[in-house]
Amino acid sequence: MGLIKSGFIFSVFVLLLGFQAAAYRDSLAIKADYQTAFNRLNTMLEKHDYNFKDAVYAVENAYFGGGISYPAYDAEIKKLAGLARSVLAANPINYHFKDSATVGIYAAIFRLMTDSVALATVDGKILYHQPYRYNFSDFDGSTNWADMFVATLLETHKGNCHSMPYLYKMIAHELGAKAWLSLAPNHIYLKLLSEQDGWYNTELTSGQFPIDAWVMASGYVHLNAIQNGIYMDTIGDRQSIAMCLVDLAQGYEVLKGLGTDSFMLQCCITALKYFPDHINALLLQSKVYERQFSSNMKASGITDFKAYIARDTNAKADYVRMNDLVTKIHRLGYRRMPVKMYLEWLAELKSQQNKYSNKKITNFTE
Repeated sequence: MGLIKSGFIFSVFVLLLGFQAAAYRDSLAIKADYQTAFNRLNTMLEKHDYNFKDAVYAVENAYFGGGISYPAYDAEIKKLAGLARSVLAANPINYHFKDSATVGIYAAIFRLMTDSVALATVDGKILYHQPYRYNFSDFDGSTNWADMFVATLLETHKGNCHSMPYLYKMIAHELGAKAWLSLAPNHIYLKLLSEQDGWYNTELTSGQFPIDAWVMASGYVHLNAIQNGIYMDTIGDRQSIAMCLVDLAQGYEVLKGLGTDSFMLQCCITALKYFPDHINALLLQSKVYERQFSSNMKASGITDFKAYIARDTNAKADYVRMNDLVTKIHRLGYRRMPVKMYLEWLAELKSQQNKYSNKKITNFTE
């Protein structure tokens, strides 16, 4: 890669609050922050005014109680977009179709996120923009939910299949290019479009361009899931905002624990209004229904669920609702993928690059 002349001054992106600060808010403050974020996302959807960067910011800022500076967040994305422009100018791609400007943007963002970029500053110093790496120690946010956030990725340069494609999509939008999210079991990746090759996949956790066979190789993508569009389909801007509602519900649950069901259902139902059959919304909704049913049965003092639903018409209705949703999820093609299998599947892309990499895409980005 050629040396890039840049006037950028790279400061570390730092949240105004530490990652544990959110825990010190009282319950009412958390509820207010999350309702504000919900209203922002819902307004985007109602008015068809989709801004993915602002939606992601709203979700993450709610978790930190307003502790993330929007000007700093916005400036960091714009800075990365500017750097991507410099990367492309210094490294023209080997691609000559009429959509070369867009494909060049894709290649530049990919290089920026997966490779070190050498920068020559105006005063003659050489700086390096470091690539973003996969956070194997907390890939699903189970230790710290903030590890799922773009803000964390910007600050630590460690992320996962949630924050990495989100950041890519934000940078692409800043540069005037479209990037589509796509789902696989427990996973988010990118689908991009070029005139030469049609749709192709971009996987940022390993810096690869996998063919669809790799997604299928997980063993947990049922044919029904593809036919019903819950996996391996392109997710547009409206659907992406709906996905942010599910992120919002999950963060709220992490902070508040029990007593979050009403808000979580509000997020899920609204998300499904704009993204029907979004599998993650359906799974979260199912989780809430099951939790409510179990809690109500326990409160009734009846331990046998058949006796419980036989004595209470509301309980029977709740059971039918819960069971119908589980049946729908299964019919759509969802199959639960164990964590161990998920990690092995991700690793397989690197260990079997010759088998699963799209070499045509690799060639025009080198």
